[in-house]
Amino acid sequence: QVTQTLNRGISADGGSNLTVSNNEVTNAGMNGIYISGTGSGLLIEGNTLRDVNCTGITVQPLQNVTIRGNTLQR
Repeated sequence: QVTQTLNRGISADGGSNLTVSNNEVTNAGMNGIYISGTGSGLLIEGNTLRDVNCTGITVQPLQNVTIRGNTLQR
């Protein structure tokens, strides 16, 4: 569980075969989940994001990305 961040709730800069799953992010100052850089094979699933001030999920520019079964509120 990640709460009350000034910037990003969960962040990664590049990599391959990354999984972000079953997390709860509440009151993130900017992005709930932010993944950037280069790489391949990203799975984002089963996360709950509440009251995120900017974007819920941002991914750039990885390849072979799967985003499924996430809940975004407000």
